[in-house]
Amino acid sequence: MKARGKWFPILLSATVFPGAGQWYVGRRLRGGLMIGLTLLLTLAGVARFLSVVFALANKQGVRRPPELNPFPLLAQAWKIDYQVLLAFLLAIAALWILSILDLTFAPKEGKPS
Repeated sequence: MKARGKWFPILLSATVFPGAGQWYVGRRLRGGLMIGLTLLLTLAGVARFLSVVFALANKQGVRRPPELNPFPLLAQAWKIDYQVLLAFLLAIAALWILSILDLTFAPKEGKPS
């Protein structure tokens, strides 16, 4: 690694995005998979939550665009589907931790480009 030392890729994965540190040290496939999986889990979680919100809005006859205070509807959607959303968040957190541990304990291969 360059003068930045071994901590820069770890901090990159810890603070910017899971897989960013792997990408930086030259493990493009592993970093790309972690980045892609994190994006996929994030988009799937948001899509799932919004589908519940829109289903509730249609069921309650909320007019479009909705009123200025959407929080009661969002809170109701959270009560209905919080377990699935927590599963998405836990999977993303696990990827984040895996990314950090991988950079900490894996043998160093590849170079930054």
